[in-house]
Amino acid sequence: MAGAEESVLKQQVVLDTAARLNKTPAQVVFRWNVQRGCSIIPKSTKLARLKENIAIFDFELSDSEMSAISAINQDKRFNDPDDFCQVAFNALHPIYD
Repeated sequence: MAGAEESVLKQQVVLDTAARLNKTPAQVVFRWNVQRGCSIIPKSTKLARLKENIAIFDFELSDSEMSAISAINQDKRFNDPDDFCQVAFNALHPIYD
């Protein structure tokens, strides 16, 4: 499992790209996913955050930025379905067997 300090939103390449584009780190990561052809499902109940989440179509990441962000991958999870099921349903069913 990854720790909070390992969040992609805190990685220097994401922070630098966000600063260059005058965007938030989350917008950069959303855009990275969209440019890779992935669907994203951001969630928020705050109007300002909803507007921020959709404002990712007025810029593009360069090939080098795309590669640098892709290189962050450490094959770690930030959520564990086992933990979620235990907390949400008071039941544990191992999914890794």
